[in-house]
Amino acid sequence: NRIFTLPELNHLYILDSENRRVVAYSKGITGIAAYQKQILFEDLKAGEMRDLYVDKSEQKLYVMTPDNILITDL
Repeated sequence: NRIFTLPELNHLYILDSENRRVVAYSKGITGIAAYQKQILFEDLKAGEMRDLYVDKSEQKLYVMTPDNILITDL
């Protein structure tokens, strides 16, 4: 599993490779994160996702596998 965020992003993103998904949580001003959504990658095998990146506008999600970099809209 990996966690990705940047100070200027409104969300934090958790890569859950075993369940083939990325889960997005909003950053609360109180320091408590709230679930927003999940992005499923059903065509991948469990454990195949290696890393993730989200652009600063939070429009694109990049997921690295051993063979590719997948890009999807958020």
